[in-house]
Amino acid sequence: MISGSHREHWINGQKVCTYDVAAADYRAALDASKFAGKPQFGAGVRGALALQNNGGELSYRNLRIQRR
Repeated sequence: MISGSHREHWINGQKVCTYDVAAADYRAALDASKFAGKPQFGAGVRGALALQNNGGELSYRNLRIQRR
């Protein structure tokens, strides 16, 4: 869910993550990450969905995306 700069991530009806993209701690974490050169990372309300893997085997099954 996105409301202004507030973000929530839900998996199977359970909230797993919440953060504010305007918060200083979020910006500091972003600047220290592999996405540091992408200042608009995570700031958009609409855009592409990125499924990523940091090495090893990964598979997806029955992936569903809902718009609310």
